[in-house]
Amino acid sequence: MSTIESKFIDAGGIRTRYIEMGQGPTLLLIHGGGAGADGVSNFAHTLPVFGKHMRTIAVDMVGFGETDQPDPATFNYTQQARTDHIIHFIEAMNLGPVAIVGNSMGGTTAMGVALQRPDLVSRLILMGAAVNMPLSILRERGPVMAPLVAYDGTTDGMRRIIALLAHGYEATEEQIASRQRSASRPAAVAANKATMGWVRENGLSYSDAELASIACPVFIIAGKNDVIITLDRTLDLIEKIPQASAYIIPECGHWDMIEHPEEFTRQTLWFLDFK
Repeated sequence: MSTIESKFIDAGGIRTRYIEMGQGPTLLLIHGGGAGADGVSNFAHTLPVFGKHMRTIAVDMVGFGETDQPDPATFNYTQQARTDHIIHFIEAMNLGPVAIVGNSMGGTTAMGVALQRPDLVSRLILMGAAVNMPLSILRERGPVMAPLVAYDGTTDGMRRIIALLAHGYEATEEQIASRQRSASRPAAVAANKATMGWVRENGLSYSDAELASIACPVFIIAGKNDVIITLDRTLDLIEKIPQASAYIIPECGHWDMIEHPEEFTRQTLWFLDFK
């Protein structure tokens, strides 16, 4: 794959990195959380597939990748901050309404945008999305989630994160090293600590009423073997969003787009009417 150029734009005062490919209606890809995560590592390999059909943009959320990582002493890394940042990004790019793919914490953010600004969202694809993970469930699963929410800054710690995210998938040494480099920058360390600290105190969830209120078409795609957003959480979400359709990928963990990229892109394009 040829190198994809990083681009930057001011989104509500946050210098924001994104990559893009293709023309036509817009698809916005929002990566998951965790140390070292960003739009490039999550989506660069699927961007060319989507780019054949749509203008496809992968963005780094505030605190991640090459987007600004403000000092937690002056910036609160709340879910509302991530939602507001993506709303500002869509407006700064003169996009909307857009289809959004949100993975994990990116799904929390995508849902927040759809709830707060339904005029900006045409369709919503939730992939292993953390939208019904209240604090009670998060604490119950504390030992399982520990590598992700309490990353220790080491390469072995990064290996444990990737092992948690994937099911039977062997990450390359370059994937591990690249994510480790990104996670090790001082500003990234502080941002991740603040982000995950907030998650540990608040969970990542919306009320049943909020989930039921989403008006746009919704597609839920999930790994059957995901140990983060487990199958019971996916089934709960299907039930709570009346119009949601869903696709469950067997032998797949939390990293649908990396573990099974062909299946992920095929099913997403089907939902977006590119059959």
